[in-house]
Amino acid sequence: MKKTILSLLIACMATAGHAQDHMHISSLWYGYNGIPISEIDSITYGELSHQDKLPALIASDPNLSLFNEALLLTHMDDSLVAYINYDWYIEPGKPTWWGRNPVLTLSYYKFTAFVEPNEVYARYGIHTIDDLKAYAAKVYDEVYPEDAAITDPTDRRNSLNRFVSYHFIDRYATTANLVALNTEVYRNYDREAVDIASWYETLMPHSILRCSAPLLTEGEEQLYINRRGIQNRADERGVFVKGARITHSASTKNGVYHYIDDIIAYDKATQDVALNQQIILTTTTLTPELMNGEPQKEAFDGNTISYKITPEMEMEDIRFSGLEEIWYSYAPGFWSLDNDELVIEHRGGEVAISFDIPAVPAGEYEVCMGSMITSKREDDRIHFTFNGEACGDSLLITQPMDLGWKSDAELGSEQAIAENDSLLYTLRWRKGLSYYYSDDGKYRMRDLQYAIRYVVTRFTSDGKSGNRLDVTMHSNSGFQFGIDFIELCPTEIYEKK
Repeated sequence: MKKTILSLLIACMATAGHAQDHMHISSLWYGYNGIPISEIDSITYGELSHQDKLPALIASDPNLSLFNEALLLTHMDDSLVAYINYDWYIEPGKPTWWGRNPVLTLSYYKFTAFVEPNEVYARYGIHTIDDLKAYAAKVYDEVYPEDAAITDPTDRRNSLNRFVSYHFIDRYATTANLVALNTEVYRNYDREAVDIASWYETLMPHSILRCSAPLLTEGEEQLYINRRGIQNRADERGVFVKGARITHSASTKNGVYHYIDDIIAYDKATQDVALNQQIILTTTTLTPELMNGEPQKEAFDGNTISYKITPEMEMEDIRFSGLEEIWYSYAPGFWSLDNDELVIEHRGGEVAISFDIPAVPAGEYEVCMGSMITSKREDDRIHFTFNGEACGDSLLITQPMDLGWKSDAELGSEQAIAENDSLLYTLRWRKGLSYYYSDDGKYRMRDLQYAIRYVVTRFTSDGKSGNRLDVTMHSNSGFQFGIDFIELCPTEIYEKK
């Protein structure tokens, strides 16, 4: 009996050494040999039904009835039904870096929800949609008084709309990859010094949330939203915020939801206290495409990968020019933070790459870009522009030791270490992160001369505007350059130290 194929992207080709043609379906899985054309009766193109998408999954859970009512009232459910990003399709078979995995051929729109069950609302006296409207108004009318009179729940400035949309991010994040692409990465962190965390922009305009995995005494991993502290104690500035704990999860084709045990909102306390921390945007969390398709799955499985990204693949938050491609790389045990980075192979001349960065709570921040410097380059320079303003002179891309970098062990005393840090800072460099160990926990990033942070600039956030970082690189001879992460840190943290 012949087969009827429901698919989205197909490619027919003659398979070498075989007498008949095969149909190959674009897929996340490799080693797939295709379906003989003789076995196919018809081909139908189609999308997932709405029943296979996140809004239907939420609606099917009676414990989420109140949140679902708000979701429907705001029409935010309409924003959660996208699935395939057709702009990312590229003919398979192009050459790849190191001869490994193929170029990216497909990207997905996927979503993650953090939702309060009815019983959580009940603890706050919230039993009806009117109660929830009143709660949302109390929170967001304080933060956005200029929008307090907007009563249309479908308006993105409405308080209920803001409340609902803050509960979603535009990527697929399970409990296993919410704070790292692979739980094997956990062992690279000094968890006595820091809780592993990832930061995400939400569907509420100009907002951000923090997901963290503190090492607690219960023995199993616990995941929290908007928590501050280290394990079960206050952080080095004496502040502890419990946050909302993830207690249960369910998933479907284009998304996943997580129960949380407390209400989350982008209120003043959350912005001013809970999120007043060092913000690290890793390579993978900078843009949703890298979490929603092939790279996410391969990295989650712990495979070494390298995917080519070309200019016609329009990423939501990353753009580049002067290059034929960039590479997204994930390698277990690699020196970079969380083992992932963007690799730029440059054949000479000028190239540029820009990043859209989420809005962060109001305050003054220092912006750094983490990078791995693996070879000395005499004539290569890098220049930064932040929010349209040039950030001083261009900087030399060179070995840190050429600028006076010395390891803490070599320096010995706290005074000598502080003086060396100060010297590097005058040159707009910082050492690597002190709480992360590369090469499966063998080497502290701060002790690696290759792991550095370029000091980009300081800026004052109004809390209501997104940000953009433009990176321009110039080389006469060409080079390979890795971008590891972007850091936004409240200046009071560094000034206190």
